[in-house]
Amino acid sequence: MRAEYLLLLAAAFLPPLLLSLHRNVRRAIWSRPLRLVLALLGMCVPFWIWDVWATARGHWSFDPRYTLGPRLLGLPLEELLFFPLIGFIGLFLWEVVKFYRKER
Repeated sequence: MRAEYLLLLAAAFLPPLLLSLHRNVRRAIWSRPLRLVLALLGMCVPFWIWDVWATARGHWSFDPRYTLGPRLLGLPLEELLFFPLIGFIGLFLWEVVKFYRKER
């Protein structure tokens, strides 16, 4: 299925995204959007560079049977989305743990 990679990303990302709107963690995540974007970019840019380099050298590849097709610098759209979406999930989990540790 061509959208398999994207569907897996959506399945991992949508629950934390929706739960990030809960009042207990919403302010920690969404109150400073520039901080969120900078944190994600700080993590994404080095990994995107590494990913482009490794793909160009043939260290790994992306099967077109499982991706939608659009590519940038040799990477499928889904791979470009992977790092910010997984980064967001990590930040979300960090904020949830911080909130509930404070509650005790």
